[in-house]
Amino acid sequence: DKPLKKLCMLYWEVVPKYQEPTSEEKLAAQQAGGQAPARKLLPEMILVCNALMNDLNHPNEYVRGSMLRFLCKVNDEEILGPLIPSIKACLEHRHPYVRKNAALSIFHAHKLHGETLIPDGPELIAAMLAQETDVAARRNAFLMLFNENEDLAIEFLAKNMD
Repeated sequence: DKPLKKLCMLYWEVVPKYQEPTSEEKLAAQQAGGQAPARKLLPEMILVCNALMNDLNHPNEYVRGSMLRFLCKVNDEEILGPLIPSIKACLEHRHPYVRKNAALSIFHAHKLHGETLIPDGPELIAAMLAQETDVAARRNAFLMLFNENEDLAIEFLAKNMD
């Protein structure tokens, strides 16, 4: 159901995703050196990641595309990490709507987490851009290259100036 899916995405965007450290953990961290204890991902988020993965692998291209757009709003590396292989697979999907949103999703993940999450992001997008025919997908791919790796963007422009 489309309205329910949209409401779930809005909820997943704002729901607390981490457990707050207990007072014992805070006290132990202060005694150990003053660093704040690391927050732990809630166990329920594993189920959310599974639901996100199912939508990324859904046969309907519009479900995939809307999930890729949603992932542009997710800032948590622990949630995005397991989804990266599915996002990369969407770059080669047959439908341009999916490829366009996959490029945008990789751009946002690379912008937020850089080399830790998608170290080969600009190279993937450059390879996609070289074979892409859809204008909207090319625009999003070039936008990523322009902002994340200017050398590859200039190289693309030099090859395709006409």
